Amino acid sequence: MQRLNLAVAGLEQALVCPPPAPRTWRHVVQQRMASVGAALTAEEVVEECAVAARAGRLHRERTRLLDRLGSLGTRLTDATPDEDAERLRRHLLRLSHDISHHHQRVTDLAYDADGRDVGGSE
Repeated sequence: MQRLNLAVAGLEQALVCPPPAPRTWRHVVQQRMASVGAALTAEEVVEECAVAARAGRLHRERTRLLDRLGSLGTRLTDATPDEDAERLRRHLLRLSHDISHHHQRVTDLAYDADGRDVGGSE
């Protein structure tokens, strides 16, 4: 799970810095996006019966996030030099935040699956 956190942090770092040269910036962002995509794809979601519905929702959410990542990657690759880099940057920042929230929900699910039998009777 740490891999996804590091990949998202790397992407956000590339997005926060203003692009000195658009071509260089796009190349760095594309590399970071590839790392995020690989980490998101490798992410494991707990699939126990007690949390199956939430796990299914997280699988669908991950698929949508990967689709958005691919779509924005294509826009970044195919963008002309005069296309608004700031608009793409804002979309990518929003996506990185959405991926972080998704990752938190996956972590919460794993905790709930492991911790549901914890506790004593009172």
